[in-house]
Amino acid sequence: MFISDKAHLILRHHILIDQAREKLRGAKAIGTTGRGIGPAYGSKIERSGHRMGELRNTDKLAKNLVEYFDTYKAIFEAMEIKTPAFDELKVELDDFAKTLLPYVIDTTTLVWKSLEENKRILLEGAQGTMLDIDHGTYPFVTSSSTISAGACIGLGLNPKDIGNVTGIVKAYCTRVGNGPFPTEDFGEEGKLLGKNGHEFGTTTGRPRRCGWFDAVAVKFASRINGCDRLSLMKLDVLDGFHKVKICTAYEIDGKKVENIPYSLENITPVYEEFDGWENSKGVNRYEDLPVNAKRYVDKIEELTGTKVGLISTGPDRNETIIL
Repeated sequence: MFISDKAHLILRHHILIDQAREKLRGAKAIGTTGRGIGPAYGSKIERSGHRMGELRNTDKLAKNLVEYFDTYKAIFEAMEIKTPAFDELKVELDDFAKTLLPYVIDTTTLVWKSLEENKRILLEGAQGTMLDIDHGTYPFVTSSSTISAGACIGLGLNPKDIGNVTGIVKAYCTRVGNGPFPTEDFGEEGKLLGKNGHEFGTTTGRPRRCGWFDAVAVKFASRINGCDRLSLMKLDVLDGFHKVKICTAYEIDGKKVENIPYSLENITPVYEEFDGWENSKGVNRYEDLPVNAKRYVDKIEELTGTKVGLISTGPDRNETIIL
């Protein structure tokens, strides 16, 4: 494992600020994880952040942090956040340095060297496209660029370096936290999707909101990421439903819209309904899938304009269909 020396540190005060802001927002809370990610990105953009490489000189880093706390003392007091003293910071930072510095390197050069040696590199994105800071359901988004172009920024690659882009989508839709979710199902079917899919947030443990496949959003995500193919996950979760639905368009003020609008608030999804199926669980050959499941996959390809290259029919590695 290696950590970029340019990666920004999430420090204790970022976490406290994150939690305090969510509390102050009340009913308008964004639904963050409370782990300090947003405030750390804020510090980065306003150029008051601190990077992993600074752990090589914890005396200087601790002094800079004390100056930062002094500058924003009134704000911290208003949020009821206790600012630490130099000695307290130094002990904490020294512990970070001892643990993390053995892994801190220039990862950009490492990746460039690997490319020159024709090694295969897998870049795994975090969060979903609709949580992208620029192109997602703002302000109910994460603090970073979650689309494939963000990999270039974070790693120091150029767009030509990226070969194939695979979009990861579920056979239905989920969302953690607040924000618009056009295809959310508030009834028993939504609850069943969550139960069958074991839908709980990886970081927070919060139950995920569940709903039907949104082909409008996935088509948008596929285009903006330049997806060569989709990996369709959790098809087996739909086993046993008498009918399944795909959102093919939105209705806004009585007008049919087939593209992602500026805002996803107050949208009515337009659905196409399909007959359900049984026994897709564990299937690892496409020809063995139930006929109605194949029709469902075919429709997803048609609506999103992207080929499905992999289908997951269970959590085990061998419960996978590669097309």
